[in-house]
Amino acid sequence: MKLTSNSGILDIIEYQKEQIKDLQNTKDEQLSNMQNLLDQQRQALQDKKVLEEYKSEINELKALKMPQEDMKDGSSIRGEAQEEIER
Repeated sequence: MKLTSNSGILDIIEYQKEQIKDLQNTKDEQLSNMQNLLDQQRQALQDKKVLEEYKSEINELKALKMPQEDMKDGSSIRGEAQEEIER
């Protein structure tokens, strides 16, 4: 009877070892998934930062371009400034 009892305990131990392995694999997969999500978030934040920088540069370029367009409207001061630019 003692052999049967030991055999049952060994079976339980083996089953629990398999459960531990499954839990470790699940944990590893979850960590990998979380790392991937964090990488995606980091990339999205970098993309957003670059987009904001581009928008800022575009606005600065528009601001630089606007006075030149205003100088072409024919007023004497602006006309003189436009002539200076053309030289």
